Amino acid sequence: MNFAVTKIANLGLVSMEKNKSFKVNNEIIRQLQSDDEKINLTVIDKMRSSGKIGYIPYLIELANSTNFDTVHSSVFNLLNELKEKGATNYLCEAIRDNQFKTIRKKLVEACWQNGLNFAQHLSLFTDLLIHESDEISFEAFTVIENMEYMPQNSILENEIEKLKSHLTGTDDPRQYFIKEAIITITKVLNQKN
Repeated sequence: MNFAVTKIANLGLVSMEKNKSFKVNNEIIRQLQSDDEKINLTVIDKMRSSGKIGYIPYLIELANSTNFDTVHSSVFNLLNELKEKGATNYLCEAIRDNQFKTIRKKLVEACWQNGLNFAQHLSLFTDLLIHESDEISFEAFTVIENMEYMPQNSILENEIEKLKSHLTGTDDPRQYFIKEAIITITKVLNQKN
């Protein structure tokens, strides 16, 4: 079973989107899985105005597998503009999945570009900040820095401690981002108290 089918099943393929049951349109899937650049671009463009978030896993698979830079860019332009809050789970699942390691940086970047609420995924972004490449670490820091909403205090405290425990033994750029993330999260925690 591929990523898209698995994630949609796990996250609720027949989930409610604006109080309507979501069902996959096989023609849209066929177009997304096509090797034809024009077909891919056309369906992505249509999805920009009337797409459903249930297609995000298919879009991510397309971005990961396409040989066309235009298609890759078009998918990420769409992901950068997402406004449906349910999209956060799909993006975070793809970020965690090593199948998408080659596009992980772009996936994380989409999280701060689209401005959705990733508060429930703070731990994912602190883990990326600590353990991933400098480029992904920077993108994860940017997500944390731009979070308008943060989770409950106990989670904030845990993430601060996790970050503090990784301050030593890291290179200068990462150490800077970890320190800044600690400051950002601590500020939020202090404002909540």
